[in-house]
Amino acid sequence: MKRPTYHSIAFLRAVAAFWVLAVHCMIWGGWYDGIPVPDAKIAVDLFMLLSGFLMVATADARADSEPLERGVGWTRFWMRRFFRIAPLYYLVLAIAIVWHDPFVGGYAALQRISPEHWAGWSVYDPASIHYTWTNVLLHVTFLSGLVPAYVDASYWPDWSLSLEMQFYLAFPGLLLLMRRYGVARSALTIGLPTILIGRIVASQIAYPEPSLLVFKLHCFLAGMLVYHAVTHDRPHLWRLLACALLLVACEWGYGWQLPLLLALVALLAWLAWHESTRCLPAWLARLLGSRAVAFASDASYSVYLLHGFGISAAGLLIERSAWLLSLSPPMRVLAMLLFVCFVVYPAAWLTYHLIEQPGMRIGARLLKQRG
Repeated sequence: MKRPTYHSIAFLRAVAAFWVLAVHCMIWGGWYDGIPVPDAKIAVDLFMLLSGFLMVATADARADSEPLERGVGWTRFWMRRFFRIAPLYYLVLAIAIVWHDPFVGGYAALQRISPEHWAGWSVYDPASIHYTWTNVLLHVTFLSGLVPAYVDASYWPDWSLSLEMQFYLAFPGLLLLMRRYGVARSALTIGLPTILIGRIVASQIAYPEPSLLVFKLHCFLAGMLVYHAVTHDRPHLWRLLACALLLVACEWGYGWQLPLLLALVALLAWLAWHESTRCLPAWLARLLGSRAVAFASDASYSVYLLHGFGISAAGLLIERSAWLLSLSPPMRVLAMLLFVCFVVYPAAWLTYHLIEQPGMRIGARLLKQRG
């Protein structure tokens, strides 16, 4: 069974990647405080929603060839996800280690350019980034997100990859529970207590990023609920969507931005439902299926991992340019945004075709050899 193509998922993935890039440019460009721009972590939550949605879609499409009711199905699922995530991740890690000084130096330059912006920040200290053997080992094994001291021990958002791998580890069991005991019942029975556990853990252990699965499992579960919602009839759709919104509504720390996250859940459901029932307006279907959206979606993972190098390079260039230093913070951020997009998106297109796709083909070949 072939997995259905959801162009709406591609569109939202592209939006999330650009969202993270743009907000990070604003933060490091020194023009973010007091600006009502949604937090980049909401974009990361959107990635988690999409991941939950797509993992169920993939599992359903492979139900005959890779049934998760058998242990071999679990192994094949994990191998596919590893070869989707790891090749580019390891390349980026290697680049960060080899070119440590200029990479971290670009961020130090941006902090020197806007010292008043960084006066109240207690994190993101370039001097604290050291790729020790322990640090590298934890990153290679995707375990860095479990150890608070190493969650932000790099200057790129790899904490979310550790979180993603934790979700992949739990996903087969979660899906089987949903199939056996009901989607909504299982999601709420697991999700609501996990939210409480996450709050207790956060109150006792200072994690600089929400890198433990107990902090964000409800977002993944909400994505799984949305998938089940849009593949059932309307009564089930509204009930499952309400459960997804309930889980996301329990998110803490966003304040006035929480309605935006709820709106993204509803938007995901609306787009996926109308696309699966072929009821999208023609203009919107053309937009979602356009080459631009396909390109931005294909590049999204690379953009997410590579944009930090673009920001670092921008910092080195700005510090050496009297003209760029003379710009106001908004104009400097705009210049940085244009530069980072100009550099990162072509690089992301290359890494998608030269690293990501070959990595997935290697994984598929190994699975084929294993029968």
